[in-house]
This record gives sequence, C-alpha cells and structure tokens, in this order.
Amino acid sequence: MNIQHQRELRGKIYDISSLGARFISNKPYTKDSEVYVGLLLPNCNSLINVNAKVVRCEQKENNEFHIALEFKEDNYQQSLIAEYIRVMKLWDEKWGRDNK
Repeated sequence: MNIQHQRELRGKIYDISSLGARFISNKPYTKDSEVYVGLLLPNCNSLINVNAKVVRCEQKENNEFHIALEFKEDNYQQSLIAEYIRVMKLWDEKWGRDNK
C-alpha cells in the first residue's frame, strides 16, 4: 500500500458530511493515501484540520480530479462539521433557493 502520510489536500469541496467529503482538485491523489484537510467552517472561530484517507480518485474532463475522502474518527471535529451541516440545512429550509 502506497501511503503518503499527512499530505496536505488542495481543492474545492463540493460535498461534505461528518464522515467524509468529495472535492475537485487539479492533481490526483493516490487511493489509501493519508491526508489532512484544513476546513474553515463559518461556525468555527478558526481553521480545523481533519485527518482523512483517500477512498477514490477519478479523472474528469479538463484534467480535473474528483476525490472522495473518509475522515478519520475525531469526535470533536466531526461534531463541528455536523453542526455546520445542520445549520446550513436549516438555512436552506428557511431562505434557500427553493423557497423564493
């Protein structure tokens, strides 16, 4: 298994849960690589670093790579992400584009 320990992840997240995330990057990441992700969530006062493992990397058009991550268990960081998601769902229900 080729593991790249604590390699910083760079890209744009387009899907997130308390268990993992999917993002777009301009470079590939090896499956099973251990990486960390720096997240700046609106409900946090600072950047949180989440340890994760690459579970999938697919090359798309325009030389983009879609990468799926599984977060390593960290109850505190996962609770911050879960709270962010909860607040965003409430915002969408009240002011989201479907309610215009």
